[in-house]
Amino acid sequence: MKNIITVAVAGLLTVPGLALAEGTAPALPLPVSAFVEPDVYYAIDAEQINAEVKMNVSAFNAYLEVIPTFSVDDLELTSSTAELGYNLEVNVATVTPYVKTELDKDFNSDDTIVGIKAHFGF
Repeated sequence: MKNIITVAVAGLLTVPGLALAEGTAPALPLPVSAFVEPDVYYAIDAEQINAEVKMNVSAFNAYLEVIPTFSVDDLELTSSTAELGYNLEVNVATVTPYVKTELDKDFNSDDTIVGIKAHFGF
């Protein structure tokens, strides 16, 4: 399981960069979008520097989001979160049913959440 996730993360981080390095943006035949959002922060009470890398891939209003958290001080993976959801457009609102699981550093499930998010635009 760890090897599959490592290969997937490496692919997400390197393939788009290689395509852009050659001067051409990758052409996707499907309405697929993806983004990577890094975040580095200092936890005051734990006195520890952490880094999160949010990776999101979406298509046809469905999305998969993976957020591994790393300890910069210890140079190790501390936890991960994976979320799968679907965005439903209703007038000025977006309703998103989702499933979210939180994994420890050994990829054992700590908690699984089933929920509904709502976003209202004005």
